[in-house]
Amino acid sequence: MKIEQIKVTDLIPYEYNTKAHPKKQVEKIARSIEEFGFTTPIVADENNIIVAGHGRLLAARMLGLKTVPVVRVQGLTDAQIRAYRIADNKVAESDWLKSNLEKEIIELMEQIDIEKTGFDVGELDGLIAQNKKGNILDDEIPEIAEQKVKTGDIWKIGKHRLICGDNTDKKNYIKLMNGNKCNLLFTSPPYWVGKSYEKQKNEKEINEFIISCVIAFIEYV
Repeated sequence: MKIEQIKVTDLIPYEYNTKAHPKKQVEKIARSIEEFGFTTPIVADENNIIVAGHGRLLAARMLGLKTVPVVRVQGLTDAQIRAYRIADNKVAESDWLKSNLEKEIIELMEQIDIEKTGFDVGELDGLIAQNKKGNILDDEIPEIAEQKVKTGDIWKIGKHRLICGDNTDKKNYIKLMNGNKCNLLFTSPPYWVGKSYEKQKNEKEINEFIISCVIAFIEYV
């Protein structure tokens, strides 16, 4: 098999290509090429018309590549070439082997940006379940070690932080925000739901409580 380096500007997309290539997909192909190189040549006919690899050509253009590796089809009729364009995409369709995918993704997440596999992080939600010890089956309830939580404890959840503490205490916000500011504040009035206002708080005390919550937080928004 001979691989040629052909100018990107010389390659011609097939007029009736049957596979859509949305921008998001092309961006994924481009990231793959950046990370792993152009490992799969484009297939073209003798007239430089693309037989397979329209997405790779679009990604090459996005990356500003001057040339790309190309393999020429040989010995096929026009009808066979047209059929191959469809088959190239169709025969690759299949389900994932979920247990193997879980294992690979879980191990790779500690070593590489997982989006370089072509998966968005959001796509993996619901597709796999994981913990530090290994895989969890869909209906399996994992064993959770006893947690001893005390006031002031902070958990890091991805890019987020969660603190155990009094939300009217300014010190908790200082510790939680750690010098940063948040972009959005959620509140959920009415407060003291399920309690008798008359027995628990008079109207003035309730208002003061609500205002103290908002003021304590708003300084860090």
